[in-house]
Amino acid sequence: MPIETINLTYKYNPGAAFEKTAVRGVSLTIPDGAYIGLVGRTGSGKSTLIQHFNGLLKPTEGRVLLDGEDIGSDKKRLRDARRRVGLVFQYPEQQLFEITVEKDAAFGPSNMGLSAEEAIGRARESLRLVGVPDELFGRSPFDLSGGQKRRVAIAGVLAMRPGVLVLDEPTAGLDPESRAAILGNIAETRRRLGITVVLVSHSMEDVAEHAEEVIVMSAGTVLTRGAPADVFAREDELRAAGLAPPLMVSVARELNRRGFSIPRGVFSPREMAEHISKELRDCLKT
Repeated sequence: MPIETINLTYKYNPGAAFEKTAVRGVSLTIPDGAYIGLVGRTGSGKSTLIQHFNGLLKPTEGRVLLDGEDIGSDKKRLRDARRRVGLVFQYPEQQLFEITVEKDAAFGPSNMGLSAEEAIGRARESLRLVGVPDELFGRSPFDLSGGQKRRVAIAGVLAMRPGVLVLDEPTAGLDPESRAAILGNIAETRRRLGITVVLVSHSMEDVAEHAEEVIVMSAGTVLTRGAPADVFAREDELRAAGLAPPLMVSVARELNRRGFSIPRGVFSPREMAEHISKELRDCLKT
């Protein structure tokens, strides 16, 4: 279920004194089954762009296609897009409202016309998929930790069985352990369900570790896209756009300057430590 934007432009307050073009002339394709990292500094247009993927925003100019069909062409296609493309906003736990965890996760399927039994069944399946233990299903979502609330909110979107999951800063405000757990859950969910994932993040480390392809936005346009190793190698270009590449990119550059041979694409501290250890062991053998 690929998503395609064609010459997409979006203006806030068009024709007014405070008109602002947030996205300008963006044409891109999100392939079926891909894991895309979408990055850019605040104000680059990335959050505005993703709200077009399921029709929450209507383009000022251009079109959005889902499976080759223009989602804005009629109301039926728009409703279909909102079911098939699940969007999880930043701090999604602020949207929790039901009295129990499983009822909150079942709200979306219930609105789709499923029976109460089917909706609860989907909710429980999705909650387990994102790592919410069964003993929390009957608890109030407001009694949970920040990371657990985030999982419940994501489960509520997954319970509607979207083919595309779009997440806007899903780990914002979480501690490192919760952040790693959420991203691990997302990766495992994608592996099991075969869905497309678009991860919007300020963390270059998170994107580098999980995404298969990176799209960089700047001033409402796509600055560059490609494999993480290729994109993050363009350090000067990224810094000019107000972005810092993953820390390990700078570490590798400095180590290579000192005689090491760290390959491109090493983004995690664990991988870096393994490469350093291997080279030091090889040196001791010679």
